Amino acid sequence: MGEQSVLSAVSESVTSFFRRKKVGVEVPPHLSGCIKNPYGAFQFTMRLWPGATYEIRASTNLVAWESIAMDTTREGQVDYVDSDARKFNHRFYRVMAGALGSENVVGYATVVSPPGFALIANPLHAPDNRVAILFQGVPEGTTLHKFDRNVFKLLDNPFHEGKWSNPDETLVPGEGAILNNPTSDYRPITFVGEVMQGKLFN
Repeated sequence: MGEQSVLSAVSESVTSFFRRKKVGVEVPPHLSGCIKNPYGAFQFTMRLWPGATYEIRASTNLVAWESIAMDTTREGQVDYVDSDARKFNHRFYRVMAGALGSENVVGYATVVSPPGFALIANPLHAPDNRVAILFQGVPEGTTLHKFDRNVFKLLDNPFHEGKWSNPDETLVPGEGAILNNPTSDYRPITFVGEVMQGKLFN
């Protein structure tokens, strides 16, 4: 191969590389930034490649999925707000970009805490699984009882004067606890985050 041919091949390779960088590499979409707003809407952010045509799908059982939105992104990152989320106690979301499905599934699940003691578990992997983040706005006197395998007994974590006794205690997916609601009201608690995938066991 002559010198001119080598230079031409190198130039074509460099041009092709920068063209791919400009257009964007097609990788599975990633979902993050989940927020369940007080007025009921659910919001999340999609990371795609620039120019990707995407379809948002929703489900309440992780089996049957329905298309709820379709569009094309210019910049590669899209914020989506589902105003219909207020109609559901739980809903999950995934995104298709071309033939590529999102690498994760996000959503929310609202459970109701009855008066008195009740078993509770965190079904989703939140960005922050600390008690102070998961259980915000609970009434004064609420107590979380979680079994500590190191000392083999239930440890109490009361909510007193607007803060948890142990705010850094965690409740990760697969763990359960006993929540004591000291009021006579049925109080909703909403968990937000990613759906765990793969073969899971505890």
